[in-house]
Amino acid sequence: MNITSALLAVDKTEGWTSHDVINVLRGKLDFKKIGHSGTLDPCATGLLLLLLGNATKKQPEFLHLPKVYRVALKLGIATNTWDKMGQITEQKTYKMPTENELKNALQKLTGEITQKIPFYSAKKVGGKPMYTHAREGANIEKETKTTIYKYENVSMQDGLICFDVFCSSGTYARSLGVMLAEILGTCGHLDSLRRLSIGDYNLSGAITPEQIKSLPVEDILKCLKPL
Repeated sequence: MNITSALLAVDKTEGWTSHDVINVLRGKLDFKKIGHSGTLDPCATGLLLLLLGNATKKQPEFLHLPKVYRVALKLGIATNTWDKMGQITEQKTYKMPTENELKNALQKLTGEITQKIPFYSAKKVGGKPMYTHAREGANIEKETKTTIYKYENVSMQDGLICFDVFCSSGTYARSLGVMLAEILGTCGHLDSLRRLSIGDYNLSGAITPEQIKSLPVEDILKCLKPL
């Protein structure tokens, strides 16, 4: 099978970086160039689109596609990374909002919004990722604009607020969670984050990093979609 340009849909599991997944695939397949369509944090799971060969030239197109995430926000506890992987920096009392209060809070985070960029993010400032500055003790405050289209499957239980968010590229789900907690009068962090789709691509037929490691090359090639 002579494929020079292809896409592989991966269902990334927790603990893997996007580059970890690329490195494992590079060890299995003979492609000089492998990229991705938007990174996922190590604690996040879900859809990671890998671009192989000449498909890497289409990376800018994929980076600008809208996304859908499933978010679980833990109220009352803030961390330095804004997710469960970080160190606790603050704890606040909270009360679970009513359905109407939550609806109003989410409405404030719908449409074009200005979001805070997480201190521990790959956004570069002065030639270095913000997470490098943060590890050196400097939390750099940056903001960017993004568009939130809608929320679905909203639920609340035991200090968790869960929802699916449909958003433009460039949205930081961790920031969305922190901002929602602030609107509700407390602090918070993401307990879990799962990317469900990128543009028209979803998790249907996606394989896990563990499968990439264990499957024969022939089976991995069957999962590729020529581009």
